[in-house]
Amino acid sequence: MAIIQILPESPRFYIYHDREEDAKNSLSIIYGEDESQSQFKQLKESQDKEPDSLTYLDLLTPGRKQFHPTILTIMAQVNQALTGYGAVSVYGPQILEVRRRSLLLPHYHSRAKNA
Repeated sequence: MAIIQILPESPRFYIYHDREEDAKNSLSIIYGEDESQSQFKQLKESQDKEPDSLTYLDLLTPGRKQFHPTILTIMAQVNQALTGYGAVSVYGPQILEVRRRSLLLPHYHSRAKNA
């Protein structure tokens, strides 16, 4: 937790908070002097293309630009919850390891008897 305080902000954060010099410095550390100018220009252009504000109404109103990505994300989360994918991805390796041991245990016992 203490290391978080020494990590720098992203260049995108600096640009969105009108700290262009900090953004340029950060980009020069990441990309070097030559590439940082083009990256800065690209970030500025993407900021200019984005809307000034996004409201919950934009997310939940059919016909607005952010409605379909919002619904897609919600449906993906519902699908994950209903299929149990989260539980399988977290506990699956442990379940399979226990199952593998129980399948191999009789094999080990028979080899020990024959030895």
